[in-house]
Parts: sequence; C-alpha cells; structure tokens
Amino acid sequence: MSASAEIAVEAAGSAVVAHVAGEIDITTVQRLACDLLETLGNDATTLVVDLTGVRYVDSAGIEMLFETSRRLRRRRQGMALVVPPGSLLSPVFDLTGIDAAAPMFTTVEAALQER
Repeated sequence: MSASAEIAVEAAGSAVVAHVAGEIDITTVQRLACDLLETLGNDATTLVVDLTGVRYVDSAGIEMLFETSRRLRRRRQGMALVVPPGSLLSPVFDLTGIDAAAPMFTTVEAALQER
C-alpha cells in the first residue's frame, strides 16, 4: 500500500474492523479496496471501516467505498463506516449520500452494536 494510506485489522466477533489512516485517493484506492475485501472471510458478517484516522478522501475514494459496499452485499455481507463527529469527511459524505450504501456511525463500538 502507498505510504499515504495504512490499514490495521482486528476481529470483533463475527465482524472485522479495518482501521484506515492517511489519505484515500486515486493512488491508494486500488490497494485499499483489495485489502478491505481480503480482510473479510466468508464467515464474517460485517466489515466496519473505521475512518477516524483518514484526513482526506477524493472522488476515487468515495467510489471505492460505494463499490466495496456493493461487492459485500453480493456476498451477503454488510459494511458500516465510522466517521467521528466534526470529521472533515462528514460534509463530503453527506453530499455524496454514502450512508445509502453503508450506515455511518460515530464510533466503532456503536457500529458493532448495530450489526
């Protein structure tokens, strides 16, 4: 993965939490999408993408999140996004309607409780 994006993964029961940090842009989306999909085995029900550490997302990043959600739905798995209050990503996500593809939560704990 590019030096501008990092991912750390942890299991949480039947869910997988992917903590993403850095920038999600045209240079990082392809590798990030592969990493996200590879983290979720067939026995997992939900991928929680923690975007707390993300400082920038471009249109390629938004499309990658929509596409990842579509691919997981086809596999009968879900995706949730974690965006903390006051995040610079919130206005972009509100504008794009990303919550139609994946519900948004303010904490990982809240996302795990709702799955």
